[in-house]
Amino acid sequence: MKLSINFKILWDSIGEDVDDVKFDQRETKTCIHSGNAGDIIYSLPTVKELGVEHYVINLNSNPAVGGRGITFETAKALAPLLLAQPYIGRVTIVRCNVFLEYLDPDQPMEGIDYVLDRFRLQDVNKHHLAICHALAFGVHVNLYEKWLHVDSDEESKDYIVVALTPRYRSLSREFWIEVLSPLKNIVLLGIPQEYHCVAGIRGDFVTCKDFLEMAKIIREAKLFIGNPSLSYAIAEGLKVKRLVELPHQPRNAYPIGENGYVVPNSVEEARRLIEQLICSTKPKTLIHTPQDPYKMSAEILSGSLKETATVKRSLTNENKLPELEKDRRMYSKGQNNEKTARQIKSLRTSYPKVSIIMPVFNNLSFTRNCLEALYKVTPSDIFELVIVDNGSTDDTKFFLKAFKRKHNNLTLITNEDNQGFAKACNQGAKIAKGKYLVFLNNDTIPLDRWLDELLKVAESDTKVGVVGAKLLYPNGKIQHAGIELINGIPDHPYRFADPGIPEVNHQRELDMVTGACMLIKKELFDELGGFDEAYKNGMEDVDLCLRVREKGFKVIYCPKCVLYHYEGVSKGRFDHLRENLILFFNRWGKRFDEEGRFIRDRSSIIWEGSQFVYHSLALINREVCLQLIKKGHDVSIIPYEPHEFGPEVDERFKTIEVKINKPLSRPDVHVRHQWPPNFNPPPEGHWVMIQPWEYGVLPQDWIKPMSELVDEIWVPSRHVWKTYVRSGVPPDRVVVIPNGVNLDVFNPHVESYPLPTKKKFRFLFVGGTIWRKGIDILLTAYSEAFTAQDDVTLIIKDMGQDSFYCGQEANDRIRKVKNTPNMPEIIYITDTLTERQMASLYKACHCLVHPYRGEGFCLPALEAMACGVPVIVTRGGATDDFCKEEWAYLIPAKSVAFSPPKNMRLVGGYGLVLEPDKEALKSLMRHVYDNYSEAKKKAKLAFNYVSTNLTWDKVVTKIEERIRELKKKPIRRLMTQTDVPVDLSKLCKQGEEAFNLGEVDKAITIFKNIVTINPSHVQALNNLALIYWQRGELKKSLEYLYKAMKIDPEDKDVVWNCGQIMLELGKAEDAYEIYKCYLQRHPQEKEIEETLYQIERLVEFKGNDLKLNPSGPKS
Repeated sequence: MKLSINFKILWDSIGEDVDDVKFDQRETKTCIHSGNAGDIIYSLPTVKELGVEHYVINLNSNPAVGGRGITFETAKALAPLLLAQPYIGRVTIVRCNVFLEYLDPDQPMEGIDYVLDRFRLQDVNKHHLAICHALAFGVHVNLYEKWLHVDSDEESKDYIVVALTPRYRSLSREFWIEVLSPLKNIVLLGIPQEYHCVAGIRGDFVTCKDFLEMAKIIREAKLFIGNPSLSYAIAEGLKVKRLVELPHQPRNAYPIGENGYVVPNSVEEARRLIEQLICSTKPKTLIHTPQDPYKMSAEILSGSLKETATVKRSLTNENKLPELEKDRRMYSKGQNNEKTARQIKSLRTSYPKVSIIMPVFNNLSFTRNCLEALYKVTPSDIFELVIVDNGSTDDTKFFLKAFKRKHNNLTLITNEDNQGFAKACNQGAKIAKGKYLVFLNNDTIPLDRWLDELLKVAESDTKVGVVGAKLLYPNGKIQHAGIELINGIPDHPYRFADPGIPEVNHQRELDMVTGACMLIKKELFDELGGFDEAYKNGMEDVDLCLRVREKGFKVIYCPKCVLYHYEGVSKGRFDHLRENLILFFNRWGKRFDEEGRFIRDRSSIIWEGSQFVYHSLALINREVCLQLIKKGHDVSIIPYEPHEFGPEVDERFKTIEVKINKPLSRPDVHVRHQWPPNFNPPPEGHWVMIQPWEYGVLPQDWIKPMSELVDEIWVPSRHVWKTYVRSGVPPDRVVVIPNGVNLDVFNPHVESYPLPTKKKFRFLFVGGTIWRKGIDILLTAYSEAFTAQDDVTLIIKDMGQDSFYCGQEANDRIRKVKNTPNMPEIIYITDTLTERQMASLYKACHCLVHPYRGEGFCLPALEAMACGVPVIVTRGGATDDFCKEEWAYLIPAKSVAFSPPKNMRLVGGYGLVLEPDKEALKSLMRHVYDNYSEAKKKAKLAFNYVSTNLTWDKVVTKIEERIRELKKKPIRRLMTQTDVPVDLSKLCKQGEEAFNLGEVDKAITIFKNIVTINPSHVQALNNLALIYWQRGELKKSLEYLYKAMKIDPEDKDVVWNCGQIMLELGKAEDAYEIYKCYLQRHPQEKEIEETLYQIERLVEFKGNDLKLNPSGPKS
């Protein structure tokens, strides 16, 4: 029985009515391929061997196994070239309803003899793409002779074809501009979107009506130059003289046979090779680049057996080469083994990790001392040095020329006169090749590991933008440990301080650091336009730092990076101080708060909700408002219920008191956090509701106002986010903003609360003693796991008995259980405790137990972790966001439906809760009781996680980001009828249909319109990313994916695509971390798990370092 696949036929070369074409009505062999276009070209030797006459192109490919797909426009342009092959008589374009590579190869498909997509199941990182196709069907193909046919009566013409695409690059556009500058008669071949790749190269940019015309242009050229792409696949098939730029990943399109060469990464060598090829002389000499493991090197060989043997001996597994010789033995079938022209020793780019930029002006002795120290303590293989001589008039220029001859990683720029610090730094950065830039003054002396420590901080967090160093005067006193506003002026607060004081020896986030030693990502530096050259030798560094902060990146002080700094030895260093300060304060003067902290974006915020009340909602309101005020926002607080205490309880609360009912004109946002929720719209500002919900499905009467009136709903956990989306609230309207903890109050060093017990081990329950929080399960498990003879007690701290949970609490049952014979001890606390008393209570206990059925967040678990107390909580609920196996004990639970009370009308009529496993809870409590040393280790890990990720400062940073995004949008409830949003899901389908029909530009326009209407539309962002990915514009694709992942980090498609692009860029470690983090949150995702396994087969871990496995992927 043949497998019936649903095809939609879009075009057929036989010119009949496509709706009437049936594949099973033909007598010729048929194959199908889902692209991309280059892979289709590489399939042709196999297609010829298989005797195929009918080639079907499918427009549906699976990116999960590397498929990039092909558009209708591209497929139709490819058809004439396929039909030019003598053995192909028909081409059909279809869309298939399944991904073809997963079909059982032994299961025939109706109308199709060969599914060429199966080539992707071969090891495409190990073999040439043409060989992968042959391996998939067990045929032998000859790749050493011409295998692509193009009719042409023309002789070779006097022009060179250059075809460079954005994908699979290892050399910069500047490299090619320099290499090709002496040449004439260059044809720049490509599509309009690729023009930026060749901009600056002198030549005529040519586009083709189809790929047969492209093949004829390539066929008639005297030399083809390009990178692995469709045009190069054509050149490879035609066996024209061709020069290919190979990336380090993937390495599956190297030249095979005569006339094929690989571009050296040296401008001089590349020019020499091109000259030999143009002159029709076969390269006779070996050309070597430096033996650097990070550099691409190559040997240009003649056809002699001796030289071929030299190459074979030089190839090792460590070099990770394509198995050219092995492939030759498998597929040449007696062909001449002397035809290979070139082989690759290493597939790494030559770019260093760091570019150190050093402007100099005279003061040769300082420059000499700095350089000698730099090369003494810094491994030269990880950096390049760019020195910009700003018109020195002493012997500096002669010294630098001599020094350059000794160090091949040094580039020298010489200015005729002094251009100033900012201009010189920008000059150096412009030609820098490193991922990171380090600006270093020539009057510094770097100490051991200075650069290692800078890099460690820079790579610790993607949001780190700038890293500054600890600078010492020659006498050992502090010169720089960060910059702050002092008396209203940026200055060094620890100048002349002892270097041993704690304040200068812990890493911290600041607003500004000095440019005497400053690291910044090159991409970020370029995006910001570099240093502002309006400043003259001063303030340009702090100005850059503030622009980095404004962009949303962090400025970090690194105390482990230490240098000596003589400070200000350059002539004219302070000549322009006054005008620099005027410029600085005109730009930034109003962007600092009363305490001198930089304000990224000041907002006017009304915060409605309880403040001085003893419950968690009020606590959250207080802490968030305090942080917003601290960060310089204009805040007005509207209390929801009467105070239960006053601001005298905590000195900080006086700040809140003065903001209560403060008049605000034109607020940007109105946040409401109270129970029960109030759906009466506020008069002004974007309306935000903070509303947790614990029962799996929302009340019916919430859906309409939340969907139509509220601008955004902030929920404390991913679990609650799913509840909202499950109930019908648009997913882009719901944002996870977790709760936080105040480490000044909740920490492992607080005093223990006095408890009336002599028992040594104390379990703790904190919360309302209601069914939802699992108090009944806890009491039963505790009474069955322990007896009165055990040295254990259970502390129950009841909450909300006079407010939220009045009448629901289990106090009668608790008292009854306490009096049961042989019952282990229970202490029941109903007294109201302050925050600090609660922290003391956590500290007095050994383990928090919270077997909840439903929680929106579970703040007691977070507070206990902050106090260094182990926790036992339910698995599968809100605490999954911050309670992981490594640092918490998780109770297995199953999701069950429950019938709500009559006054709770839920969507669908029933709710969802978790039912914790009582036996598992008993086992975990006994385990912690018997193995407390293990539990303490977990608690330490938990504290580290909480203190790093869940402080109120970090929570409010997320809130600021959301407010910034809201301010860009219209206020939903104030929209006119003409402003009512269109059906975005319908519009999204229209975009997808346009893309499927090959109308790519139309699809892009539609998806961009969607994002304009709703910048948080994940599906549109993901679709844009996929389109640009397919076009080879990986940077733009990643930008859209990052936006989508920031909005919804749990969207599997977005996470998957992001990882795949990382793999395509050769960043296996980044892809691994993306998938690993996702799998930790979703252990059931087998596809992600399998992909992680595949990546692990490609790489090898050594401690925290990841390095490429020398043996490559295993079959």
